[in-house]
Amino acid sequence: DIVRPSASADEGRIKLKYQDLQTKDYGEYAMVLKASEAVHTRLLDYFEWEDATRIYAMSVVYFVANYVPAGYFNDIFDQSILSNKWSTLPVSENSVGEFLEILGKHPATCQRYSQSLINDGGELTAIDGHVILSCSTYNDLADYGNKYKLLGGPQVNVVQLYDVENSRPLASCTFDGGVNDMTSVKHFFEAYTFKKKIFLVDRGFYSEPNLGMYRSNGNHFIIPVIESKLYEEATHDVSFTDSFVYEGKDSLGNVRKDVVLYRSYTVAELEKMSYERRTAEEALRYATELEKHEKGECRKPRHRTIKPESFSKYKDDQVFVYRDETVRAASIKEYREKIGVEADHTEEGLQAEQDTFGVFVLRTNRKDATAEDTFLKYKKRWAIETNYNFLKNCLDFQGLKTQNYYVMQGLSFLSVVVGQIHAAYKKK
Repeated sequence: DIVRPSASADEGRIKLKYQDLQTKDYGEYAMVLKASEAVHTRLLDYFEWEDATRIYAMSVVYFVANYVPAGYFNDIFDQSILSNKWSTLPVSENSVGEFLEILGKHPATCQRYSQSLINDGGELTAIDGHVILSCSTYNDLADYGNKYKLLGGPQVNVVQLYDVENSRPLASCTFDGGVNDMTSVKHFFEAYTFKKKIFLVDRGFYSEPNLGMYRSNGNHFIIPVIESKLYEEATHDVSFTDSFVYEGKDSLGNVRKDVVLYRSYTVAELEKMSYERRTAEEALRYATELEKHEKGECRKPRHRTIKPESFSKYKDDQVFVYRDETVRAASIKEYREKIGVEADHTEEGLQAEQDTFGVFVLRTNRKDATAEDTFLKYKKRWAIETNYNFLKNCLDFQGLKTQNYYVMQGLSFLSVVVGQIHAAYKKK
């Protein structure tokens, strides 16, 4: 048995405390500082030295040590070489919390910084949202949203702009968990100016008013068409006229070549097709019922007038209908495996649905764009998903316990700076 010494025996001995550590974490911090000096320099163009340096130092800590709550930040900072480099920076629990709140209360300055990134960014700009579980019932932005069943609690929504060509976020804002993407995206077009951009937009941001925003000031967009009359007409006939080969990678990183079939329309053409199809259907209906009437089987039918429908006021937009044959084959295989296992999966159902497997529709206002170029450009939108994966799984930016609206906005801005550091680090 081990006998614990008496209290008197401990006299004169030094008790080891975390706060008394005499070593410093050096290597990772030194590498990050060296690789991302330009990020600090850009911050100094828009913030006073202490504010810029504190934003940068906090972002470096988040990048190296993952997201650190305010209560632990001072310990992590002191343990790093950052405390040698900037020994006068206030990083106590209260200082960090207050600074994040102050940062959130000065959106104009943060927006000027993001505007500089937008101006210097590439042409392809992705827009997408991300859901974060809120572990605080007092969070001003926490609400039950579309991911409630998945998260099991209230959420906050983060929407970001992402520079696909330079692999870095441009701007970020946190919204109430109950606000949909279609509404929240308007904030960015009110806060920032865009020139010569091609927005790669997720389907959740699709609406007629938003399509007007994306094309304003001479910009362009590529966006999936959501369930609508336009979508129904585009996919009514799933016969395809052309194809190309897309070279991608599977989940193991192996190169594979996928055959993609496609067909091209304009919004005006789809509207005309819809009118002609419905007119033909009405003529057939009328003729069939008239024949029954002449046989005495029913009353004399009334001829219905078919009026042209307007799917959109932007008639020249191109609409591309695609079918990825690799996805289609995988979907057919998955469906077959459920036949005889699940009641709603039958051989008849497979025959009726298989032509629609792997089908998706993209819309763009780029008049001279080809179907292949539009497809390849939109594939690059996946970069913003990779960025959100970095925020969630590498930075552990999830399950936040903060309660303050302005603190959330301050953290949202820091996520942009961390993304800048991440991009610079990978490049170096």
